[in-house]
Amino acid sequence: LVDSPLGSVATRADATQANLSAIYLLGPRWFSEQTTFLAEVSSLHVNSVDAFGFAGDRYDELTNDRNSWAYQLMVIPSWNNVIENWDMTLPVSFAQQVKGAAAVAGAFGGLVGQGDKRMSVGITGKYLNNLELDLTYNGFLGSADLEKRPLADRDYLAFAAKYSF
Repeated sequence: LVDSPLGSVATRADATQANLSAIYLLGPRWFSEQTTFLAEVSSLHVNSVDAFGFAGDRYDELTNDRNSWAYQLMVIPSWNNVIENWDMTLPVSFAQQVKGAAAVAGAFGGLVGQGDKRMSVGITGKYLNNLELDLTYNGFLGSADLEKRPLADRDYLAFAAKYSF
């Protein structure tokens, strides 16, 4: 998006996005039968932007930042046969946009501006690897800011049911 007299207007740009992910599996320990650790760091750089023409003028000033980056961490302890035929996982995640507001919408998932933070805690039960029930609390941390963190006050609880044939 570039700034113009019409407000923010979409235009074409040349951008570079880099993602670095890591997964570590930890075998049986006293606290879980298996624990999965995930980490991801992402950055976005806008190399160039095509100017938007309006009323004989050209506009190429980005609405958001040319450079931005964010990270996400997740840990998923799991237990088999907690209750007869039921397996359980307890996913916990945290994400933060550290610098800038991404020039590409959705570049960092639900993170939309510098200082934006998300966390989630859930519990998933799986019966005989067919029926899966999931309850997750998603928290948007920090105070709301109409421009930088418009979703900061949108915490929610989600329930999902899935059956595999």
